[in-house]
Formats: sequence, C-alpha cells, structure tokens
Amino acid sequence: MFRVATLLAALSFAAPAHATVYDCKINADSGDQGWISKDYVFDHDSTANSVSVVDDVIRYFLKKPLAGKVSDDTSRKLVFSWTVQAKDDRGNLFAMQYRAAWFKGPKTMTVTAIPPGYANNFDARGTCTVK
Repeated sequence: MFRVATLLAALSFAAPAHATVYDCKINADSGDQGWISKDYVFDHDSTANSVSVVDDVIRYFLKKPLAGKVSDDTSRKLVFSWTVQAKDDRGNLFAMQYRAAWFKGPKTMTVTAIPPGYANNFDARGTCTVK
C-alpha cells in the first residue's frame, strides 16, 4: 500500500480552480479480495463534469490515474463510475467495473467493485476529506 501523498502526487496534472478533490479512507477488508483499496483520490471537475480516479488497483494495472465518469450528481449524492482493464492469474483480460457514491449529507463514500460474469459485488464504506 502507498500513502495518500503518493496518490496525490500520482495526479500528474494541475487541478483546475473549479475542481474538488476527495481524499478517501475506505474500510476495505480481505473479503473484497484486494479489489477495493483502502485509499482513493477522486479529482472531480464539476464544470467539465469529469473525474480522475487513483487507487492501489489502478496504480497496479495502469500506473497512472484513470478518467472516470460522473454518473449522477444530485443534492443528496455524487456518483462516479470507472472501469479497470485487468488480467487474471492466467493472463486473461477482463474489465472490473467500479462505482463510488459520495453521500453529501453524512459525508460518507461507498465504493463498489463489480466483477464481470459474477453475481456478487465487493463493497466498502469510508469517509473523505474534501479539498
């Protein structure tokens, strides 16, 4: 695992003045098989309606932040989604789908990983510092 400072440094671009950074600590455990990280950084540009995401999974497979999508933005929640192209133990490619929901009232984040072809999902909750 790496520290949040490393995550922030991985965002190799200057954040626009209208960007909000969510620096999140997620209560991930071994039940998620490593697909949900303990640290996430979301760089949300509300003007462009875009988000950049970085976590341990993205750094492992892609080595740089990943562009995601703003799926929903209401008075109650802000939802990001992204897909990580990964390889399994046999070298087969697959796409792990992710969804993160920031609940504005209680200021909590839920991260869900959706493995392709399986009925189960991995999810964990945590809190974020908003910058």
